[in-house]
Amino acid sequence: MKPAETLRDHLGTIYRVFGKDPDLVRTSAMQHGKNIYFAHITDTPNDGEYNVHIPTGTSAEVEAIAYAHVVTLGCIDWRLSERIFELTKPDIYFTNAGGPIQPDLDRLQALTNLYAIIHKINPRASLIAVAHDEICKGADHFSGGKVREIRYDMNDPDTYRSTTDQSLDARKREHEFLLQHVQKFYNQLRDNGVAPGKIVMEIAEIHREEFYRLHKLQQQDSQTEPLQFARSHK
Repeated sequence: MKPAETLRDHLGTIYRVFGKDPDLVRTSAMQHGKNIYFAHITDTPNDGEYNVHIPTGTSAEVEAIAYAHVVTLGCIDWRLSERIFELTKPDIYFTNAGGPIQPDLDRLQALTNLYAIIHKINPRASLIAVAHDEICKGADHFSGGKVREIRYDMNDPDTYRSTTDQSLDARKREHEFLLQHVQKFYNQLRDNGVAPGKIVMEIAEIHREEFYRLHKLQQQDSQTEPLQFARSHK
């Protein structure tokens, strides 16, 4: 099978695996008074909406990916999906529930296969993946409520708005959870032939329901060391 046909198949798989993700946020969208915006992977997202950029496997998508310089994967969350697009400036934008944080192994493998074939077809493209804190609904759902458990195990109903030692500790442990899963995605990409220099992993930080800043993750000394928060922030 030709690489372009393989990519088209993987894009179709992404649609089958992630196509129902918007259903996970419909209740939240109604509660927040937000719309769910469906767009192509080459479109610009809307500010303050749940932005759904899930491919379907068209020839136009394959061609756009072949010429892309930047490909970004993020979450559909209304708090940051437009801001991540603005900061990373992708030619191709994929979103789903959870972004790169995929505790479900089938979902993680689908993303790994997609990025691996994109790298094979277009090795010059930078492959960015952005996770986020403040209880990513997708990550929480597919981890069986682990994220919410981490954030609220101090019996504080308003943990994420607080600056107490307990809430800061909960935030730290949530970041550790995110790092663990981002690292797993990074390792799988590397093991599937994606050049480490083309992989960019980031964690978006949210405060009081608003995007705060984007942390770029990096390895300090070698490609075998764990990813860590970089000192510089966007």
